[in-house]
Amino acid sequence: SHDIFYTTPLHRAAKENNISLVKDFIKNEAYVNAQDGFQDTPLHCAVFKENYEIVELLLNAGAQVNIFNSSGDAPIHYAWDKPAILRLLLKKGAPVNALTKDQCTTLHWAAAQGNLETVQILLDHKANALNKDANGKTPLNYAQALPENTVQEVANKENLIKLLSNLYNNSSTSIVHKNHSQSSAL
Repeated sequence: SHDIFYTTPLHRAAKENNISLVKDFIKNEAYVNAQDGFQDTPLHCAVFKENYEIVELLLNAGAQVNIFNSSGDAPIHYAWDKPAILRLLLKKGAPVNALTKDQCTTLHWAAAQGNLETVQILLDHKANALNKDANGKTPLNYAQALPENTVQEVANKENLIKLLSNLYNNSSTSIVHKNHSQSSAL
């Protein structure tokens, strides 16, 4: 069953972070890849609401990581600031370089918000740091535009720029990036 927006009870349970209801719906074979009127799946809802346990339950029940909604977003696009969920989605095969309608990747969004941890996770999973969005901007361009209002913001911005610049500068022959220990990831 669904409402006029095609929102199923499983969508609602995921949006409301109701773990016991999600478990019940899965146990009773609710369709985990149902899309509502915005083409969101329950997985989109759970990632957006940052509920790791529900994300894990849905993935283990067969939720697909590569379904795009009407805005052009896959669940991974909502994980730019959720490191644990991002790792889980990537482990389950989420497309690290999935493009939104604006040709942005999760790496663009993480860099634009200055999220060093998720940028590193994405790069460790071979995210394309050279991808240009619809405006011709790379994740490095977004990192360069970050504010510098506090000492912490300045340090974070410098670390992001250094990380992304190293990738950009090494790209003339191949993309090889360094992890925290400076050993090649490839």
